[in-house]
Amino acid sequence: MNDTAPIPPSAGEPRDRHERPSGYRSAAYSQASIARLALSGQACELADAARDLVPTTSDGHAADGEFVRDAARLVETAHRLLEFAVVYERIKGTGWERIGVALDGVSRQAAHERYATAAKDFQLRACTPGCDLSGPARY
Repeated sequence: MNDTAPIPPSAGEPRDRHERPSGYRSAAYSQASIARLALSGQACELADAARDLVPTTSDGHAADGEFVRDAARLVETAHRLLEFAVVYERIKGTGWERIGVALDGVSRQAAHERYATAAKDFQLRACTPGCDLSGPARY
């Protein structure tokens, strides 16, 4: 394939003008697709964590602190979900100002300071074959 020929979307290039290319011609999925799948997986994990707190039938068998531990896990998972949402928005081209507005009006700079590292870490990890994207970066 010559370098001036268009690259099909299935080769890791953006499917629309809001999606950034992955930079790898052989990628099976674009970075936006990988980020969206990670976001979906994290949302599923959050739903599962919340569902664990719903039944009341085993309350008498719960250990002391079990509900606090489960609620803390839920909050931690929600924070990771928010990070994945920011990562996905950044990869599809959303600016820090719009992300700040979506975060209840925080400044563009505050949004960047809070989430830029997560976005960079995700993009580095997305380019690493076999890397688990479901949790925090482990280096």
